[in-house]
Amino acid sequence: KKPCGRCAWETRAMVEEVHARNIEFYPAYVSRAHERTQVLRKLLGVDKVCGESVTSIKYTQRGSSLARGLDSDNSNSIPWRLVAKQSGGGLIMDMGCHVLDRIDYLFGPLENVKSTVLRKGVSSASYPLVEDHVAMTATIGECNWSAISSVGATVECVWDFSPNENGSDTSSN
Repeated sequence: KKPCGRCAWETRAMVEEVHARNIEFYPAYVSRAHERTQVLRKLLGVDKVCGESVTSIKYTQRGSSLARGLDSDNSNSIPWRLVAKQSGGGLIMDMGCHVLDRIDYLFGPLENVKSTVLRKGVSSASYPLVEDHVAMTATIGECNWSAISSVGATVECVWDFSPNENGSDTSSN
């Protein structure tokens, strides 16, 4: 399961090792196999809860959603996923890729992807130096695996993990 490693160096070391041993190596997105994803696939494709086709897909996540230990009262330490030198991208890299993979699995491949990536929070010992806000748009391309007809559908995703004005998680409001 991704991430392959906690940083680029660690990932490169793993890749070099498996190549030296002539072993195939792939990160996996296990969320495709989750029961909730399979239920949604059935609702879209078999039960046709959205009709015969989908023309737009929207996803918004604000706040940490109590992800990966961020619900802890220990303000003296930052989880490794929020430390740029260790994670490379914070919660958006950790959680956002699963959303994009589910969209691909359920609706088809993302094309014409555009995004705005920001770090809205102020730098401090208790706030990470990784991006905390991404707004992304795309369209769905052609494929033979989607659960429902969705070619050309617009996709809009927003991940906003930035704290609000008083410094607390936006999900607590």
